[in-house]
Amino acid sequence: MLIICSECGKEYSDQAKNCPHCGAITSQNRYISNNNNYQNKIYANNDINQNTSSSGCGAVLAIILLLGLFFIGYKLFFGALGELGIEKDDIKSSIEDAWNHDSKKSETKSSYEYTKTYNIGDKIITDEFEITVTNVEERANVGTTVFNESAGEGNTFVCVRIKIKNISSEPIGTFSQPTFNLIDSKNVTYSSDISASSYYATEVNTTANALSDLNPGVTVTDAYVFELGKSLYLQNTFNLKIDADKTILVKIK
Repeated sequence: MLIICSECGKEYSDQAKNCPHCGAITSQNRYISNNNNYQNKIYANNDINQNTSSSGCGAVLAIILLLGLFFIGYKLFFGALGELGIEKDDIKSSIEDAWNHDSKKSETKSSYEYTKTYNIGDKIITDEFEITVTNVEERANVGTTVFNESAGEGNTFVCVRIKIKNISSEPIGTFSQPTFNLIDSKNVTYSSDISASSYYATEVNTTANALSDLNPGVTVTDAYVFELGKSLYLQNTFNLKIDADKTILVKIK
């Protein structure tokens, strides 16, 4: 079969690899070569599209999984609170109260100065609270027979018991109620041990309730445990720093 050379326009057999007249590659061979390049481009584009599609599907599945886990966690969390009789609106209200209350507290404590240091047993009166540190004791362990905790080697527990009364005319949310920390002679602040405080509170049978408002006229008892090095506690003086609508210091050692 004869074909026409695309370069010189002369006829020659389609079995020849090159035009015998000008040496140009035959149209058939040129077609095959171009077609192979074209097919290679198609395959390459298909691979890219497949990889992109797979990555996109993976990202979508990951987002769906995270949203599902978040939703399940959300339902479980608020379901558990519901079992305890705590509603979402109660938490929202407490957070809003804390925000507003903290803004008011920052105005009264801006100078961070203490004009008076109280003693154990003193009745401390602020605009909103009547607070009394009723007892301070040093212990090696706290809790009941079943639930208890011991101080680490070389450490000691400083256990503080407190009575708090709301003397204002409005309920005070849990996040707006007083907080308690130890502060030493160098103004270093020490936070309470959460688990030890819980065990001690169970042991001495406190009446304060987590996530509950303190209603006007109501008095509750609470307890806090601070784990300190024995030598540190013996060699320093310590005050209990109470952050309420005023900042108060109570000398405990």
